[in-house]
Amino acid sequence: MTVSNGNSYATTFDNRVGGTPITRDNDGPYQVSEHILCAPRKLRVGCIGAGASGIMMCYKKEKEFGDDIDLVVYERYPKPGGVWYANKYPGCRCDVPSPAYQYPFHPKADWSKYYSPAAEIQSYYESFAREKGYVDNYIKLSHRVDKATWDEPNGQWILTVTETTDGQERTFEDRVDFLIANIGILNTWKWPDIPNREAFRGHMTHSADYDTNLDLQDKTVIVIGSGASAIQIVPAIRSTAKKVISFYRTPQWIGPGLPMEGYTDSDGRNFVYTDEQKKQFAEDPKAYLEHRKEMETKINTSFRNNIADHPNQKMAREFVAKRMAKILKNDERLTQRLIPTFPMGCRRLGPAEGFLESFHEDNVELAEGEIESFTENGLRVADGTEYQADVIICATGFNVSFKPHFPVIGRDDVSLGEAWKDDPAAYLALAASGFPNFMLGSLGPNCPAGHGSFITVLEAAQNYICKVIRKIQTENILTLDVKPEVVDEYNEHVHEWLKRTVWAAGCRSWYNQGRPNGKITAQYPGSLVHWRLMLENPRYEHYNIQYRSRNRFEFMGNGFTLPEFGRGSVAFIRMINVGQRKAISQNRIHLIALCVNNNESNGTQPPKLPTTQGYGQHPLHDRSQRPLKVIVVGAGPSGIAALIELKKLRHVEILCFEKNADVGGTWLETRYPGAACDVASHAYQYSFDYKTDWSRHFSPAEEIGEYFISVAEKHDLYNRITFNSRVIGAEWDDDTGLWRVQVARDISPESDAIVEGHLAHVFINAGGILNDWKWPDIQGLHNFKGKLIHTAAWDPKIDLKGASVGIIGSGASSIQVVPTIQPLCDKIDVYVRSPTYILPTVGFGIESSNFNAPYTAADIERFNNDPEYYKAFRKQIEQQMNENFAASIKNSEAQEKGRQVCRYSHNWEVLVNRDAVGRKDDEFSNCLTRAEREAHSKVIHSLVYEHIVTDGVCNSWELGCRRLTPSLPYLKAIQEPNVNVIRTGIRRITEKGIETEDGELHEVDTLICATGFNTSFSSRFNIVGRNGVSLRTMWKARGPEAYLGMAIAGLPNYFTLLGPNCPIANGSLIPCIESSAKYIVQAITKIQTDQIRSLDVKQPVQDAFNDYVQEVHNDLVWTGSCQSWYKDRKSGRVVAVWPGSSIHFMEMIANPRWEDFDIKYINVSKMISLVTMTNRGQSNPFSFMGNGISQREAKGEDLTYYLDDMVPEVKA
Repeated sequence: MTVSNGNSYATTFDNRVGGTPITRDNDGPYQVSEHILCAPRKLRVGCIGAGASGIMMCYKKEKEFGDDIDLVVYERYPKPGGVWYANKYPGCRCDVPSPAYQYPFHPKADWSKYYSPAAEIQSYYESFAREKGYVDNYIKLSHRVDKATWDEPNGQWILTVTETTDGQERTFEDRVDFLIANIGILNTWKWPDIPNREAFRGHMTHSADYDTNLDLQDKTVIVIGSGASAIQIVPAIRSTAKKVISFYRTPQWIGPGLPMEGYTDSDGRNFVYTDEQKKQFAEDPKAYLEHRKEMETKINTSFRNNIADHPNQKMAREFVAKRMAKILKNDERLTQRLIPTFPMGCRRLGPAEGFLESFHEDNVELAEGEIESFTENGLRVADGTEYQADVIICATGFNVSFKPHFPVIGRDDVSLGEAWKDDPAAYLALAASGFPNFMLGSLGPNCPAGHGSFITVLEAAQNYICKVIRKIQTENILTLDVKPEVVDEYNEHVHEWLKRTVWAAGCRSWYNQGRPNGKITAQYPGSLVHWRLMLENPRYEHYNIQYRSRNRFEFMGNGFTLPEFGRGSVAFIRMINVGQRKAISQNRIHLIALCVNNNESNGTQPPKLPTTQGYGQHPLHDRSQRPLKVIVVGAGPSGIAALIELKKLRHVEILCFEKNADVGGTWLETRYPGAACDVASHAYQYSFDYKTDWSRHFSPAEEIGEYFISVAEKHDLYNRITFNSRVIGAEWDDDTGLWRVQVARDISPESDAIVEGHLAHVFINAGGILNDWKWPDIQGLHNFKGKLIHTAAWDPKIDLKGASVGIIGSGASSIQVVPTIQPLCDKIDVYVRSPTYILPTVGFGIESSNFNAPYTAADIERFNNDPEYYKAFRKQIEQQMNENFAASIKNSEAQEKGRQVCRYSHNWEVLVNRDAVGRKDDEFSNCLTRAEREAHSKVIHSLVYEHIVTDGVCNSWELGCRRLTPSLPYLKAIQEPNVNVIRTGIRRITEKGIETEDGELHEVDTLICATGFNTSFSSRFNIVGRNGVSLRTMWKARGPEAYLGMAIAGLPNYFTLLGPNCPIANGSLIPCIESSAKYIVQAITKIQTDQIRSLDVKQPVQDAFNDYVQEVHNDLVWTGSCQSWYKDRKSGRVVAVWPGSSIHFMEMIANPRWEDFDIKYINVSKMISLVTMTNRGQSNPFSFMGNGISQREAKGEDLTYYLDDMVPEVKA
């Protein structure tokens, strides 16, 4: 043996592969990483074993990861195929029909037989691996992993590998970031525990290490064993051997095969596929898919037979017993020995065609008595009888303790083999606590070993593992390790549930490691479909996660996403096509109907199964077990989006309280002259409900309000909303896990409000940001004797014709009011404390040539009649909006260019060449001669800089530090002779007008306060969370803080739309609102399906998120030198803007990170009642797994849906 440092794929070590410690900045100030959200960190993934699981991982690598991971697969055998290469005994074949025992993504149409031999199965896997290049690129044959050791400092696994070439061994070490043990269950065979094995002088072999050169002609052969291999060997060798003696200690149920009409006989016997059938399957993939789906449907619907007291078990047992007796010709000795007395399925059920029939042959003998020892000539039994033989075949199976056949050393030098020596326990048969970044790809303890096609089981496991790897890649995770208490609680559920099954009937089986009445370690507590659904979305809250940085949010990066770097469009437009859901084939067999209280209308009735103490009798994810009441505050754009999403949920009662008399929120309330949205109308609408006939690019408030009313009407939301109802308080009750919400309902103007109390499991605040207006804090404001009005509470009866008006404010409302009332007023004084950037044109290059001119009838007609054109039009708007985030980075090229455009180029158009308004800059520039441009430059300096900059309309700070507002009319209006822009600060307000700091009194008869809203994010009403702490108190010290702008630590089951650091200025807003609503619905679904009592974001997680937010904002314009409502006045922290693009926000919240929440579960036996309000205890978090049946089975739906996801290339 030679020892080297490795080979070409293991010797180059860096921070990715290993060798040198990984740099982790866990000390010092937090710094933002300059990577983009969801950009995967390249990992080296090691896979042990190239059987069905290992080859599948190669496929997943290329399909799911591409170059994002390096994959190496070590296989100890010289060929791929795993157990199908190792097992070569006579008669070896799979006991699952071949079309159901293959990859769903690589179907083989020319299987030779219904139950194909092992050699053909091995050839199928090997040919696929070679054809796809996996053997050349990833799989290292004749490479035996001798040891795997966890390296804690580097967060990697060190593999000791021995390569065998031409009989020479070479040992080296490799390092991987993630290790998958695809070593299977049946990989380490064992001799029987019978004394004096070495005494036998004949030929002895094991079925799992069979000598293929062994000639049995004219030999007497003893076969020891009663499992799957023994019952295949006996009929396979009886025609060759002179005599076969079967030592069959524990009887086994031997049933018929799987009958398939048109293919098999009624007994489901094995048969040879005809050339015509193979040709049909190859030429008609749909027909072959239907054949496979029918087959797997039958397999999957048979799961209920495993419930001990189920009627199916009794019927099946009686049928199979009669069938076995018939085959045995009712021979009393044979029936007593060969027909079990324990329930069918306690041991693995096999078709075993020909085995029972063999005992009617003259050369086949069923041995009597317990084996005492080996002898020179054979075996001796307890009564002294010796059975002599030339050959002994030990079909005595494998070491099924789930211990790996090589040392796996995890944290604190703990050996997995030692940990599992007496009591193997895993999480979902995939992960073991204390073994980070390690998973059992071909499954460990309590896997679905007797649930149907194991390939389907393995595929679900590989999909789960791929999701875990992707999470590690994209979230800057160093280690992911299942929590020990989670493993304990999961196994508590597993073993409580298994008590109801035939596997707990006390027989000797490899399911219980050959120990009658022993612990069941090889079965999953549910059906195959249940298993797939359990693995569909990993529950990362079940893992301890260690990050590569001290701040877990470093993975959020620099605020950009992959689409913004050229990998996809950044326009989020989803045009909905209405279509019919694909119906399930009418001829599909649903045996489940035998056992379900049929309720086809909604499938809400759970199946009735025998009960055992401790766990619910409901299917997996049964929402009817967790009915919820949800209260929504507000029916503006956010509330409407939330209600539409919430309506999709079953078993959820929704109450929405709206303080106004109609829906629309700020667009119902805002009615000042010129009120409009400063976002293009075609981008300020829901993706699922669009309006093609907007009147203008920037539509007036009334039209926007009407749009939201129409959406509410269309989606039938009015019956969910209680109007004229103000929420005046909300308090979390930790004892009951409910929110107590106080509501004041205004019945009529003449009567006092009625205060009501309401209870809810989930409380959603969709009250918005811009809804609580405020008077400016100016001395003497209410001493003014003229007309005093606020833009957010406009009096439509006010007449400004000939008025002398003072307008306080320079934000969006002021910019819209001034040009609208300027022609009416004799005089307008505009008080500008803080200048702002104003866009004379929108900059999309697609609006009308005149600023905000009405769309023509031809425009609207085309929008209506040409969906593709309209979609492209909308995408162009949103694409530009989302691309503009690049200008939000301080000192960036895009920022500097934008400032020049706002302060220079567009002002030329305003003041010098008004006919050019709306043209692109280069178009305007090209229309002037050099002399003209020089002349205009002088005019600009005299007009623009002296009038606009000096007077404070434009500014010198970062573009976007305050909200950008498009308004060519404003720039024109402030140049009119009746408008004065006043930069001097206001000292006080008198009875006659405004006195400025220079002592001058500016008399007016009308005073308009365009001073905005209370933007502290604090609700109008008091919200009290855990331990009696109010939200206002929480935010008093550091200002508003939340998690992702939607959840707040200490407020369980509370969500807000457009909370602190929401994407209010980052691009297109409405899609972000939709994404937020979907996130909240995912949380509610999680609460329902996992039977959660409370979700409460962890305080350290919220703190880390806000550290990240503020660090990113150091590089963004919103921390610039301007005064802005985006900042908290007390701390100066940016509290109103997301630290990235709107696309970044939507991608970040697409998949909730439940590990960031503290989760408490309900007690299933005491469901929370809104009536009794009694105290509830804590429950096992896996109680939601229910009775082992999935929703699909409970509703009689397609149980082979996973095959429909594939569009495979069928190969003959």
